Amino acid sequence: MIRYLTLSAALVFASLANAARGQDVDEVKRLNDRIALLEQQLDLAKQENELLRREIEQLKGGDPKPEPAKTKQRASLADRIPAGTVLTGTYAYLAPNGERGTATLTITEQDGKNVRGTYRPTSSTGEVYPGFDFVGTLTKSTLTVMSVGSAVRKKLILTLNGNGLEGKALLIDKNLQARVGFTLDK
Repeated sequence: MIRYLTLSAALVFASLANAARGQDVDEVKRLNDRIALLEQQLDLAKQENELLRREIEQLKGGDPKPEPAKTKQRASLADRIPAGTVLTGTYAYLAPNGERGTATLTITEQDGKNVRGTYRPTSSTGEVYPGFDFVGTLTKSTLTVMSVGSAVRKKLILTLNGNGLEGKALLIDKNLQARVGFTLDK
């Protein structure tokens, strides 16, 4: 019986030792992962240290610190079409055999986002139309105007596209549309 007790005690201790070895393998894996992470952090710290060392050397040597490159910012539409601006362009009605011609858009007043002006079309046959006066609003890249004092309500919606304004003209009461485009000098 003592032999069996001794044997069973030996088996219990052996199984506990194997379990401990299994825990050791997991612990070693966890520690190796932690070491790899710390080595990556050390490499990053070395790179930062090198950059700072170079910057200190530049400052000690009297070299000015290089300035970051400035991005060129384009002027807003409001800045590009102040009061007194006269834009020339074209129009073409979308109906079959629709009329085509040239037009001028003159900004007579500008107060922030609000504008006033005139639109004068000339057909490709040379016929000059009376055009219309308008009031409108400017956003960062869009000019929207509505006719005032005209029997037929007209609306222009123009969007900044490179060095031009492109969009459409609507004759609201007659249900007609035209493509319009103007060139900006600025």
